[in-house]
Amino acid sequence: MGSFLSRHQPKFVAAAIVLAIGGMIWVDDHRTVGLPKGQPAPSFEMNVLGSPQKVTLAGMAGEPVVLDFWATWCAPCRASLPHLDELSKRYEGRVHFVAVNAQSEDVAAQSETRDMLKLKMPIATDGYDAASLYHVEKLPTTVILDSRGHVARTFEGPAAPETIAKALDALL
Repeated sequence: MGSFLSRHQPKFVAAAIVLAIGGMIWVDDHRTVGLPKGQPAPSFEMNVLGSPQKVTLAGMAGEPVVLDFWATWCAPCRASLPHLDELSKRYEGRVHFVAVNAQSEDVAAQSETRDMLKLKMPIATDGYDAASLYHVEKLPTTVILDSRGHVARTFEGPAAPETIAKALDALL
């Protein structure tokens, strides 16, 4: 019996490694990112960069909402923001887009990033509390809310613009 185990030990080790990797992939694919789908979104009130207005969830009621949580130091955020800005133009009048600075960074740094990237969508400057309410752990994180204010989708990390568009089209 001992010789059977010693002869097949590499196969058992390989099988254990494959099962462990498969388990890690399954857990990663099935973990909940952010708030659960279908849950009512927490309300918020945030300042808008360069405006005396505030952005609130209640103020966007009746249309889908895209909240993109980002920071000025986040390279993937800076790479994805222009694509979201283009989507905001494509869905203008049908979907609200807000870039939420999740770090509540210096307003001058946020303005500089907005200008450098030529962004037109509103930027919420004090989104640290909102990021906490929405359980944002990684930047960028994009949360899509349906027209009733419920979580429809959450993308942790950069999401392809067409993936976001597909999720929005399903809500319209």
